[in-house]
Formats: sequence, structure tokens, C-alpha cells
Amino acid sequence: MFALSNPFARALATAIVLHIAVFAALAHWASRRPTPPAIISVRSPTWITTLDPWVEVDGSPTSSLPSTSETRYSPSNPNNPLDSSTPRAMVRPHRSAHAGPAESKDDGGGEMGLGREDYGHGSIPNEPNGLEPSDGVGRGGERRKPIELGLRRDLTHLWTQPEHGPPKASGSGSTTGGLQEALDAHDQKIGLGFGGPILSAFHAVASSEIAPRSGAATFEAIIDASGRVAEVLVLSGDNDLRAWTALARAVHASLRSRVLRAPRKKGVAVVVDVRIEHRLPSGALPDKRMDVNSGAVAFDLADVGARAVRQVSVRILSEYRL
Repeated sequence: MFALSNPFARALATAIVLHIAVFAALAHWASRRPTPPAIISVRSPTWITTLDPWVEVDGSPTSSLPSTSETRYSPSNPNNPLDSSTPRAMVRPHRSAHAGPAESKDDGGGEMGLGREDYGHGSIPNEPNGLEPSDGVGRGGERRKPIELGLRRDLTHLWTQPEHGPPKASGSGSTTGGLQEALDAHDQKIGLGFGGPILSAFHAVASSEIAPRSGAATFEAIIDASGRVAEVLVLSGDNDLRAWTALARAVHASLRSRVLRAPRKKGVAVVVDVRIEHRLPSGALPDKRMDVNSGAVAFDLADVGARAVRQVSVRILSEYRL
């Protein structure tokens, strides 16, 4: 036995007692935990579904088929074309989309109705939900025009004619998987695109007296594979369209003798936006009137005695290879 007067012996004895107490508590708690219920495996019953087959009479057209009273199987019909060895089945009737429920009488005097109730759940074979299939062909054989949904051509075509592929997009696509287009966009962003000389020529001509006094227009300059400017077109413009056409001709004349950088074996088109305004040194419009009735008048001292000057803004909207 250890002497309890020794501090180390007392600490060791205390630790042992605590460990024993903890283990005893855990064992008691584990024995009182409820036992989980056992899982009982229940085998579901087997269901056997029997389908009545359809018997095709022959491959002849609908008009040459025998009448329904002669082709439908009926034990009470002695003139039934199906012999006793044929299984109980109903001959598949051919119905027109406009025909109503056909009714006929068998030899025994009973009513034989071939309405929708004969097929179950009010549907007709080859006509899901009682509707004729939508294949883009009308009842008279004419081709129905697809409904334009205001979406992309492939999405619209997917819902109007799903059995056919989407129409092929016109125009030449990327031959590099979009890599060349991404490089061209990066070069244009940092100012190294093909439209640098075009931009300078438009700015010089728009700052001259040939250009209109004010307005905005959009132009397109075509550079062929040899680097020559083939033509400069006016895409849109306000105010005087003749003045914008004269500006385009002046730009073409200034670039006609120059050889610009262009893609090999391909040309490039540059779309340019030009805006011309006359403003005072402060940036205000010269025809702006001061409202003295409001009780306060605001003006810039830089505009006192100054004349409006022409301000030209030219920027490239897009570049694309031909």
C-alpha cells in the first residue's frame, strides 16, 4: 500500500478512482440505451399484366378494309373470319381524323360501338390524348409554317419540329474555335487592331469643314486582303445624310493610296461611330439659355466672350474578319 501522506500517491489514487467512476457510468448508460427495432423484409406481391394484342388484317389501304362488323372478334358472330384457333383479340380499326364514332350491328342484333370508350381512357391508337400528331404537316398534306417564338432559330425549331434537326446557320463560322476572334478582340482593346489608320482618317476628316456642323453617324470601312480600302459605307446617320456620304467619300479618298495591315487571304471590316458637337470651353452647349425667372443664374466664367468650338468623338464599334 502507498502511503497516503505522499502527495503523488494521493493524486494517483484520485485519478484511478475517477477513471473507474467514468467507465462505470459509461457502461451503465450503454446498457440502458433502447434497442433499435429490427428491420423486417417484406416481399411485395408479383403483378402479372396481360396485354391484348392487336391483329393487323393486311397491309391494304383503309378503303379496302372490310367492315367493322366483319373484322371484330365476337363469339356470337358465326361469320367471323377468325377461326377458333385465333386468340381473343380485337382487329385494329382504321379511322379518319374527321370521322365520328362508327356504329354497326352484328348478326345477333347487338349494338357494336367503336367510340373512344372501346380503347380505354377515352384515347384512340396512334392519336395520343385524342390529338393528331404535330409533325409540321397539315391535314390536307400542306406544310405548316413553324411558329416563331421570338427565340433563337434552333430553340424555335426544337419546339415546332422536334423530329428534324435545327436549321443550319448562314455565314461562315470560326475556323479556330474562337481563338482568333478572342485575339482580335484583345488587340482591339489595347489599341493594336486593324482599324487604327481608319480611326485617324475619320477623325481628321470629321474635324474639317467637310463634315456636318453637328450630328452622329455610323460607318463601315472594308479592307480587302491586299490591305487596300475597298469602300467606306454609311450605315446610319442623322440630320443631313448627304453630308455624311460626302464625309465617307473623303475618308475613302484619303486612304485609297495606302496599304493597311489586314489578315492574310481575308479582309476585315471596321465599324466606326462618329459624333460631332459644338461646345463652349466649359463643355456647355452654346444655345443654352439662362432661366432668370428661377431666381438663380449659374454660368462659367470661362464661357464669357468665348466661341463654341468643334468637338469630334470617333471610336471603333467592332472589327470582324470577312
